[in-house]
Amino acid sequence: MLSFEQARQEVIAQVSKIKSRVATFDVSALDALGFVLAQDVKSDRDYPPFDRATRDGYAVRAAEAFDKSSLPCVGEIKAGDASGHPLAPGTCVQIMTGAPVPSGADAVVMIEHTRRDGDSVHFEQAVTRGQNVVPRGSEASQGKTLLHIGTRLGYAELGIAAQVGAMQLRCGKKPRVAILSTGDEIVAANATPGPFQIRNSNSVSL
Repeated sequence: MLSFEQARQEVIAQVSKIKSRVATFDVSALDALGFVLAQDVKSDRDYPPFDRATRDGYAVRAAEAFDKSSLPCVGEIKAGDASGHPLAPGTCVQIMTGAPVPSGADAVVMIEHTRRDGDSVHFEQAVTRGQNVVPRGSEASQGKTLLHIGTRLGYAELGIAAQVGAMQLRCGKKPRVAILSTGDEIVAANATPGPFQIRNSNSVSL
């Protein structure tokens, strides 16, 4: 009798001789949980697609926003807004988390570290260049492969696919598996066994 591992290796060896292509089909990302990708999923653009603020506060030139300095606030940028005009020297603009940082600005000062007096913003600590800004393309550049062929799709992977607009995914079809129980002592689970027989409970549990 073969051991489990010997039988497993024999099955793998025989299946490996079959040179058929893996059957694939297109499936909606909404229904693809647990399937295995048969295509690479690539980034359709830079991510983030713009320099993105990570805090509510003020977009500034870092060299101008030192401790105890103040700058006039000349506008506001919310998430989803166009970044508008470049930031003029000697000014700042109020900005919300997720909004595009205007050209000319190289840092965002958290609102908690400022004091507002009318249109004048007072800074209570120094800021460094790049602070609270995620640069364009720093998470993924356009065309970068984010999910590779052979990836099993879980919740995180489907979220990545949705982020890049890949809502139709080519996946491998799930294999069909047959279970065959043998033995003279086995009868169907819905049959009445003889004195020396048992019902085939393994097929049900497997």
